[in-house]
Amino acid sequence: MGLSVSAEFQEAITTMSTKLLCPECVIKQEEIYRLREENKRLKAKLRRQQQQATAGYFGSATPSSQKPVKKNTTHNNPAKNGGATRGHPGNGRSSHTTETASAIEAVACEEQLCPDC
Repeated sequence: MGLSVSAEFQEAITTMSTKLLCPECVIKQEEIYRLREENKRLKAKLRRQQQQATAGYFGSATPSSQKPVKKNTTHNNPAKNGGATRGHPGNGRSSHTTETASAIEAVACEEQLCPDC
């Protein structure tokens, strides 16, 4: 893997070569610049990965149906509970009285279904 040398690194090397520095200091400074370049490269790679994880595979052009992580509603919002409000009368089936029923049939039970009944 070839390392690309930044202009900052090249300038620092020429500046250090004109000054009288011990060889160990020059080696340490070269290591510092190399690590800074690697840090910049890794941060850029991480930024790209994070953007792809949130934006999807096609960047900002990814349709919402294909985004990897969809935003859900928060469970902490009690104002948006589903269903009717408490105390609402409802629209279920109403019971009939003997006067309103069209026919009443008696069903005889021949035997007990369970021993406890």
